Amino acid sequence: MARRVLAAFALALLPSAPAAADATRPVIVPGAIEFLLPLAPGEDYRVQVYRPDGPPPANGWPSVYALDAGRTFAILASFVRSQGARPEDTGVLPMVVVGVEAAADAPRRRARDFTPPGGENPAEGGAEAFRAFLETTVKPAVARLAPLDPARQALFGHSYGGLFAAWNALVHPGDYAAFAALSPSLWWNHAALTSASADAAARARPVLVVTSAEYEETDDPLTERPGHLDRLRARRMVGNARDFAARLAAAGIPASYATFAGETHGSVIPAALARATRLVSHAFRSSAR
Repeated sequence: MARRVLAAFALALLPSAPAAADATRPVIVPGAIEFLLPLAPGEDYRVQVYRPDGPPPANGWPSVYALDAGRTFAILASFVRSQGARPEDTGVLPMVVVGVEAAADAPRRRARDFTPPGGENPAEGGAEAFRAFLETTVKPAVARLAPLDPARQALFGHSYGGLFAAWNALVHPGDYAAFAALSPSLWWNHAALTSASADAAARARPVLVVTSAEYEETDDPLTERPGHLDRLRARRMVGNARDFAARLAAAGIPASYATFAGETHGSVIPAALARATRLVSHAFRSSAR
């Protein structure tokens, strides 16, 4: 009898499950909102915006624009929210985080939007139009939501997004004070961007962060993908990223490079975003002094 009473008492202490599905609610990033903006008729883009708590700096918030929002925004916004609360300890400034991604058909649109003009595939090469969308539509919409410092804006991109960030840094370096090309697909179009002129960037001198992952050029021991190593070696992701950063640094551009051990092209995203955010925060903090 005593055992049955104790068992019933123990069960009563256990947390109960929601009584019905409507007792649950989605997990959200505090301080974040989402809306749609059109690049062209029938082509909406999802724009996600995180705004820090508290009053903005006198010149407005620093801001980071992250491409492929579905892969990057929640990670980046959560990181900035937690680390930016203690900038003196973490080196991360509180800042506005903006994620941008096609609301539908994202794989096809990113292949078009993030690739520079001049490629062989007529369905690609839309970087100029996408860059204009960011400059004339997205940035003004975000500025209406939060006061922004135009001198402290950064663009982060991974993979094809990293290719776009690298191209933007070379061709339109004044768009942002800093660029992060994370695991950039510099192999695209026979690696043409790796030898493109850096003259404009050398004059503007934006901060450039370039990263790669160890298993972007060697086999990942945790997966089995026959034939994958041949494609990795042909694309030369690590070597291209390293050499690109070195070439720009030699031209007087404040470019840095890092590779992450034990990571793949996809698994490296959180670490690369964190590293880029810390480096860009340091540059923004220095420029504000």
